[in-house]
Amino acid sequence: MAIFVIHIEKTRFQIRPLSGGQMRLIAQDLTNSILRRIKSGQNIKDAAAASLTEAYLRRKTRKGLSNIRDWFWTGKTLNYMRVVRASPNKAVIGFASQLADVVAGAQNKREKMFGVSRHDRIALYQAVERELKRTDIVQLRRI
Repeated sequence: MAIFVIHIEKTRFQIRPLSGGQMRLIAQDLTNSILRRIKSGQNIKDAAAASLTEAYLRRKTRKGLSNIRDWFWTGKTLNYMRVVRASPNKAVIGFASQLADVVAGAQNKREKMFGVSRHDRIALYQAVERELKRTDIVQLRRI
């Protein structure tokens, strides 16, 4: 008759928080994805944004700009979009200028474009995965 001995070894694991620098890198990738989407005229549902009014369309065309809702007139609003704060396990994407923040808020009321779409979420997951692979975030210890 065989005798089986079961040996249970206890192990504790601890997940270290992502540093502020790591969160800034992740948030910057997300910011770039959001900017690409807005500049291509897509809303947070990854669908084409609503068409422009006739008057605004004529003004943009006369100025040589694209005929889509891309939040671009002078370029200042989107240039101010960035990672505003980053701390361990938290990052905030916003606008560095109060005027750009007001303009973005008004634009977002017309059509929700500033936010995280399904495509942006994939970019976020890829950035997080890259950071997790790059660093040793899980520590194993024997008890």
